[in-house]
Amino acid sequence: MNESTSHPAKPEHLNHCEDVNTAEPVPQNKSDAVPEGLKAKIVEDTAIDNTYNVSVSETEVSINALLNTVASYPAHQAQLQRLQQLLAQKTSIEASMAKQLANLQATYEAHSYDVEMVLQRYMKEMK
Repeated sequence: MNESTSHPAKPEHLNHCEDVNTAEPVPQNKSDAVPEGLKAKIVEDTAIDNTYNVSVSETEVSINALLNTVASYPAHQAQLQRLQQLLAQKTSIEASMAKQLANLQATYEAHSYDVEMVLQRYMKEMK
C-alpha cells in the first residue's frame, strides 16, 4: 500500500489517472452547475412523466366508461324489454282500432242508407 492512500496503488496506474489540476473549475453560477446533458435528461424525464400521467388519465377514463357500460347493461336490457312490450301493445291497439274503424264504417254506411231511404220516402210524400 501507498502511505498516502488507503488503497494499494501501483505506480503504473497512477500515470494513467487524470491530474487533479486539469479538472474543470467549479462553476460560480448555480445555473452553470447543471451540465447541459443533465438539463436535457431532466426535460426528457419531465416529458415522459407528463406522457405517462396523460396515459394513466386516459386509461382511467376508459375503464370508468367500460364499467359504466357494464353497470348500465341490465338497465338497458330492461328498457329494451319494456320497449318490446310497448311495441307489441301498440300493434295490438292498432289492430283493435282497425277493427273498430271497419265496424264504424259499416255502421255509418247502414245508417246512411237508412237516412237516405227516409228522405226519399219523405220526398215522395211531399209530392
